Amino acid sequence: MIISISVLSAFLTVIFATSGIAKVTRNARALERSSKFGFSSRDYHAIGVLELAGAAGLMAGLWVVPLAIAASLGLMLLMAGAVVSHIRIKDPITISFPAVGLGLLAALSTALTTAVA
Repeated sequence: MIISISVLSAFLTVIFATSGIAKVTRNARALERSSKFGFSSRDYHAIGVLELAGAAGLMAGLWVVPLAIAASLGLMLLMAGAVVSHIRIKDPITISFPAVGLGLLAALSTALTTAVA
C-alpha cells in the first residue's frame, strides 16, 4: 500500500504544483480563468499558493504522515470549492470533471494514508 500512496502522492504533487505555479506566476491563461470565475488576480494567486502548499505537504508527507493527511484533506477541500465554482458559472461537466476527479483522488489519498497511519 505504501507504493500506491507514494505514486498517488507524486501524481497529485505534479498536477497541483503545475497548476499552482501557473496561478502564482500569473500565467495569462490562468488569469483568463480567474476572471471567468469572478476571482481577482490576488484571489487566484492565493489559490495557487494553497495548491503549492498542498503539493509540498504531500511530498513531505511521505516522511511525516500527519502532514500528508492534512495536505490531502486541504487539497480535497480546495477541489470541492473548485467544483462549486464550476457549478456556480454553469460550466458543463466536461469542464468540471478535472476538479471532481482531483478531489476524489485527494480523498483517496487521505483514506489510504489514514489507513496506513
